[in-house]
Amino acid sequence: MSDLHLLSELAQWAVILLTTAMVAGLVYLTADIRRRLGPDPGPLVPNDGLGIGEPAPIIEGTDARSGKPRGWDPIPGHAAVIAFLSPTCAPCVALVPHLNRLARSRRAVSVVVVVLPGEGVDYGATLDALIAVLQDADGRAQRDYMVSRTPLVFAIAPEGAVAMRTVSNDLIALEDTLDGLGQSQGSRTWVPAEKADLVG
Repeated sequence: MSDLHLLSELAQWAVILLTTAMVAGLVYLTADIRRRLGPDPGPLVPNDGLGIGEPAPIIEGTDARSGKPRGWDPIPGHAAVIAFLSPTCAPCVALVPHLNRLARSRRAVSVVVVVLPGEGVDYGATLDALIAVLQDADGRAQRDYMVSRTPLVFAIAPEGAVAMRTVSNDLIALEDTLDGLGQSQGSRTWVPAEKADLVG
């Protein structure tokens, strides 16, 4: 009788976990459909930061995991996402699981995180191994990309130019950034020159 009771209880937990996973998936799909079809204007496209259409500068830094020098430069024909995060920024920390999901779901896109100078969260330990995590100890990458806020995310087109620049706080905002969607800072409407959709 106890084995039957144990199996029954395990089956109930399996149903609960499966239902929870299905509900979470439906919530994400609903948000994604709403984003694509509904009134969601997308993430903020700030006025500051390296301009859309500008060539993406090479980044030289230190690998946050190994401590060895490591850099990033545009690979012709290959799209990338570069996220600038601060070690003391709560929205940056909250973006970590979303960056991990983006790196796993968009394998054709290189995901690079540039950690600004400061003490705090160890992004090398919290980000997926698919993501290059570079320490910008001297602030050069921050200056080159004109970063004055975090989390600031750049989508780099396959030809090596900045295709989009947003303040992204979740996976949908990261997807919007890759799709070239966003809302302008201030009162004017931001209109992309053309829809980016760097990688389908």
